Amino acid sequence: MRPCRAALVLGVAIASTFALGVVAGVAADRPPGAEAAFDLALCRSRPDLAKSQGNDLIRAHGFELVDGAPDSHAMGLWHPVAPFDTCSREFHDSFFVVGPDGKRYPTWHPPVARDPRTGQLCTFGHEHGRDPRASQLWKTRQIQRAFFWDANGNGQMDPDEEALAGVPFGWVNEQADLWFQANGVPTMRHEDHVGHKIEWANGEPDIATHNMSSAPNGGVWIGRLGSGVVAQDTGMRCFFLAKAHQGTSTRDAFIHNLHEVNYLADCRHRNDLAQCTNSDDLSTCPDTNPNNTRISISVLQPFNRAGGFTSFMPLCNVPRRNDPQDFVQVGHSQWSQWYPAGDGDREIPTRACIEIGFLVPPGQWSGNLYEAWPASLSIRRANGTPLVYGINLLFDVQDAARYFYPEAHKILRGYHSWRPELNGTNLGYAMDLCYDRSLEAQGRRYRGGPCDWSTNYGQIQGIDWNDPRSGFRGLNRGMYFQPGPVDNAGGPTVWWTDPYGGNASPTPFPGATRQQLSAKQVDYSSLIGGSAIDPRVASRVHADGNGTVHAPN
Repeated sequence: MRPCRAALVLGVAIASTFALGVVAGVAADRPPGAEAAFDLALCRSRPDLAKSQGNDLIRAHGFELVDGAPDSHAMGLWHPVAPFDTCSREFHDSFFVVGPDGKRYPTWHPPVARDPRTGQLCTFGHEHGRDPRASQLWKTRQIQRAFFWDANGNGQMDPDEEALAGVPFGWVNEQADLWFQANGVPTMRHEDHVGHKIEWANGEPDIATHNMSSAPNGGVWIGRLGSGVVAQDTGMRCFFLAKAHQGTSTRDAFIHNLHEVNYLADCRHRNDLAQCTNSDDLSTCPDTNPNNTRISISVLQPFNRAGGFTSFMPLCNVPRRNDPQDFVQVGHSQWSQWYPAGDGDREIPTRACIEIGFLVPPGQWSGNLYEAWPASLSIRRANGTPLVYGINLLFDVQDAARYFYPEAHKILRGYHSWRPELNGTNLGYAMDLCYDRSLEAQGRRYRGGPCDWSTNYGQIQGIDWNDPRSGFRGLNRGMYFQPGPVDNAGGPTVWWTDPYGGNASPTPFPGATRQQLSAKQVDYSSLIGGSAIDPRVASRVHADGNGTVHAPN
């Protein structure tokens, strides 16, 4: 029996015979020096079990395979970038969960943590948004139930299974591999590690506009927005969490339209929330109103079509959005030609628009290097009818680290000589724009914004694209949340779908992804006379690890 070690599994440390790794953790958004206290669960509370019973205890709970649980493809992708990242790859990979398929997946971790092997704080150089454990959906165990591994096959989440559960980065991508193989589709879709971003909303203070309450855990008001208020109130209050893979540092999104999205919502009527025994803990609230719903879905979402993207036209001073005439055809990769098109888009800045709206003449201010990725999620039966639909989300970034720079345009402006390592990629680095003088003869350069504050108004030279001092680190992000109509009256609460949320079946099949939703038929617009439900926006600058986060992030 090995000594009692522990693995960080979303803050729940368990005996090493459950999972390998080490305990870690300093919350990224705490004040400098404030350390997160992680419970060493079995090792501290029941060392007799951890040391004396060991694998016998695990087998009794159906966990005999955890010690040898295989890594998913998503594990082990991150490597420290010298000289900025001081944490080891081994320490990074100790932050994992076991997904519904029994494999290990990377999960949320803070950008700064204390490595127990050295006793020192170290940095990872990237962040994954907000800690899901602070979501009310963690308190109700909805997150854990959405992603737990049913190790003993009894159809319910047992305490030991819950201890291994969390948000598994890349789980749908992994299931897609199996689905592609089973259906003879010669493709795959794997994504990098740093692009996985989590956002949640527990109440109106998490929402950027139309605030209706100061209660941090009172839910987000759902209805039709008016002049600074929710003008038509459904009486429903929703608690949201979403995880999207949105890489804004590489060329991946120029071509690939499939990106993993997890969406969870628990919507309760205000009358139920008024009867909580603890107003800051949703798990203490009754769930009696017939319009209450819970949704936990995970898909590979097609954001428009593969082989290109849509230019973000407002940077060209054109108010047009998501228009097919602005689609930039780039070409396919080995895999993307097999990807389906879908509802949504990837609006990305192009060099042509940058030369209009970012490199500007005197008297103007540079616009934002803004990316907007709208999507409409749904889960559909094999005949195409929806179980849930109209989950209209949007993921945006206001400080993307890269933009689209066509190769011919690079030669014209001399960028091919400045960045020869990027030749053939159609990639340009946003931070380089702060030093771009290719249009100086026309009086056009950056003016204001991230370039000014990151370079101290031009006094600091040579800040590279992946330097933590850069003004373009992908930290300033927003998510739009919106509940969708549910059409599952009398149906099962667990469905199995293909990676895109289609072909829903009450029984699993090869490569199927598990979905969970209430057995109800509910459309919140009917509560306000058929008026459309407006999305609510969460927007923030995410924790930068005390100035240590850098691109790629």
